[in-house]
Amino acid sequence: MNHIARGNVKHPYVFESGLATHVVTGILYGSHAFFVLDREVSEEENRREIEGNLQVLIRKNPTLNIDGKGALKMEDFAKVDKISCRFHGDFILERHPVSFQEAIEAYQSLPTLLGSNRKNTVPQKVWLMPLKNLDSAAAQLVRQISDRLIRDAQNTLEDLGELERRCNDAEKLPINQQFPQIKKKVKTFKGLVSQFKLEVQETMARKLPSIRGGGEEEGTLANILKSVQSSPFNSIDLNEWMDCKETESKIISSLVDNMLHMTLVTSRSSLQREIHSGDATHTVSFVFTSLETPEPYLSALSNYLDEVNKPDYVPCKYDVEKEQWFFSDEEMDKVQQKIKLFKDLAEANRENRSIRFLTAALRDDEKKGAIVRLYTDGFSVNDNFEPPSKPTMITCDITHNSVTLNISPPRFGLTAVINYAVEVCVHIDDVWLQHMECQAGDVTVSGLKSDEEYRFRCRAMCTVGLGPACGASALIKTLSPPQQELAEFIKSSSELIKSGSPSVFKLSLEKNNIGIDGCKSYTFGKHSVRRNCTIMLLGATGSGKTTWINGMINYILGVKWEDKFRFKLVDENTGRSQAHSQTSEVTVYKLNHREGFQIDYSLTIVDTPGFGDTRGIERDQIIIGQLENLFKAPLGVSTIDAMCFVAQASLARLTPTQRYVFDSVLSIFGKDVADNIRILVTFSDGQLPPVLTAINESGAPCPKRTDGLPAHFKFNNSAVFADNKVADSALDGDDDDEDGEGNFDKMFWAMGTKSMKNFFIALNIIETKSLTLTKEVLRQRGRLQITIENLQRKVKLVLIKL
Repeated sequence: MNHIARGNVKHPYVFESGLATHVVTGILYGSHAFFVLDREVSEEENRREIEGNLQVLIRKNPTLNIDGKGALKMEDFAKVDKISCRFHGDFILERHPVSFQEAIEAYQSLPTLLGSNRKNTVPQKVWLMPLKNLDSAAAQLVRQISDRLIRDAQNTLEDLGELERRCNDAEKLPINQQFPQIKKKVKTFKGLVSQFKLEVQETMARKLPSIRGGGEEEGTLANILKSVQSSPFNSIDLNEWMDCKETESKIISSLVDNMLHMTLVTSRSSLQREIHSGDATHTVSFVFTSLETPEPYLSALSNYLDEVNKPDYVPCKYDVEKEQWFFSDEEMDKVQQKIKLFKDLAEANRENRSIRFLTAALRDDEKKGAIVRLYTDGFSVNDNFEPPSKPTMITCDITHNSVTLNISPPRFGLTAVINYAVEVCVHIDDVWLQHMECQAGDVTVSGLKSDEEYRFRCRAMCTVGLGPACGASALIKTLSPPQQELAEFIKSSSELIKSGSPSVFKLSLEKNNIGIDGCKSYTFGKHSVRRNCTIMLLGATGSGKTTWINGMINYILGVKWEDKFRFKLVDENTGRSQAHSQTSEVTVYKLNHREGFQIDYSLTIVDTPGFGDTRGIERDQIIIGQLENLFKAPLGVSTIDAMCFVAQASLARLTPTQRYVFDSVLSIFGKDVADNIRILVTFSDGQLPPVLTAINESGAPCPKRTDGLPAHFKFNNSAVFADNKVADSALDGDDDDEDGEGNFDKMFWAMGTKSMKNFFIALNIIETKSLTLTKEVLRQRGRLQITIENLQRKVKLVLIKL
């Protein structure tokens, strides 16, 4: 040990001066390298699972000598492109790695970066020996500082360091990049904290050796820590201020959500530049007014650092939260309301190129929180503009061609409202169209179609543009026209086939594809939820079935005698001979109920071709076959309410054809439908029709009245399309009607109207009969017919052989 005796020491003065307590006896050289791998994790991903996969990925890479086992199912490391890298270390790299692959390559090159003879290494570990071991006169640690004070000192410095890191994170937030006012305050705060931390470190560096050497008491360190906690830089106030800034950033971020596509201005010069650029007439700017408001706490921190002789104790307490504008519930409610009005206005005018929307942050100490400013042609016209909110609307009245609404003014922005816009949407289109402009109160939207479903909404119109629309109304269906107006309305959509007195219109029907041989089907009007009655018309050729149907549709639509028009449901070729049926196929007409009908249910009419024309029995059998097809088919007729036999009033006896009609129909339906048979007497003069006696004598099954006659209704079809102009002239004393035919036509019209009314009243109470059993009878009859035909062929073959 002689080589380290005092006489061999190069600097013996250190023993007398007390400058050191230890001497370095060994140094370990090396280099540190840290690769920080980051991966963004979405809300749908499991963070713990991603961290585990990342660790396994690193261990699994064969280029890394790291012990560990794991199996990561990532083919060819397909997901490493989501991993970013940051490098920290003692090496100076030519290019810092930013991806996982670059990190692997940099890691592999580390040994070459140490240099020849490890010249690029730095000290990593030092061994010390107390100087007192060499000379008892050397300085030495006289006392140890308590663990509690060491821990408190360490916590104080770590708290300050953690605040610096929080400031760094806050500066990087996207919202603070967009609103540099917050970033500027955070940066100022970080500078003050860093400066104070440096002063504390310097003070501790001076005092700790003196305390350990016995020059000063341990209480000196305690006083240093106490002065820190009693200063404006105490950890409670510092962290509270930082909490406030982080809260402010989150609040601003949530407030401007969905507004970041708007131009953001942060100075008055940039605002002026924006409002004077472009072709927009109006500029609406949402302005945060308190982001630059001075904060006394930051001033107190700065003043404390500027003091040369800092007091050991500063009794002042700072209410950091009270200084923040966003901790006032009243102010925040106002800001949230204003930003909602601003967003709604921007959304309502998104396609309007004459309006521009900006987001700004400009100091205004008089208006705390936020305001909305309005500029027109580059000039400020309202420093506290309040856009209108949604008005309210209720439905008051509904007619066949109009809807009356009641509009109440909006809760906010009423002073900016000029008038209101009513918008209409036809349910099937789902396209909103502005219908009219109006004032608040009752508003009638007219010109609508009857029996149509609409939705309505309204919005305020202000000096800038449209306000937000109120919630759309529920579906509102307009009424059907009144009786007389229904006929007029139907006429407007019908085809004129004959001009005169009256003019004749063909109803617009929709043809249905039912796929039944010998049958066709038509629908009039839209589907109705009302119940349906079904009638079938049967009769000999020339009995007047077609004209009766046309008279019936005029009754249902409410056509009156004096009207100058009539309707036809069936428009057969009138050029055909009356020896042949005017109807060649079984035709089904479905009349869907609508408001204004003279009956309160939908009606299905089965119109059959006339029996007994000159084409003979074979033609009648074809008709029976057509009816069978209709009742058997899935899209055919499944119920019957009335089976109506049409017969001329003057017949004294039933012809064989008429008797054949009765027998054929009863063979199809059976006697179950006998109670549903009704006789429609045509060409009646108001007297007792002889045909009723003939029906009784024939023994045809049908219900009887109390007087023994068949249940019947009398009509005279000649009045349906009669010239009512001549009739009106006769009533006025005009001599043109010498024979008085006009009086008879009007009388027959009235008689037909009364009979129609009675007929539909009776139809409403007749028991509906299901045709399910009829379909089964028809199927069995078909099988029996095939069997008979087969037997007949076999008998013929046997006779031929004999």
